[in-house]
Amino acid sequence: MADPRGIPKTEILWETIRLDDATYYVTSKKERTLYYIYKQSGNGLEKLGKAKTPVELEQFYRPKPKKKGDKNVK
Repeated sequence: MADPRGIPKTEILWETIRLDDATYYVTSKKERTLYYIYKQSGNGLEKLGKAKTPVELEQFYRPKPKKKGDKNVK
């Protein structure tokens, strides 16, 4: 799998996530002690964050669930 431009050559691309009009990439170094998430933008890639597991990165691309008491929640 070819790496998108902007991902460091020392990182392995594990997953590409396409949601609506956005594309995200989950990567790690070969040791897999930290995972990184990038978002494709018009100017290349934007590093959004890092975490110890890929699941922890979901906060960067999944909408937060609405809680009772929020507007428009019944």
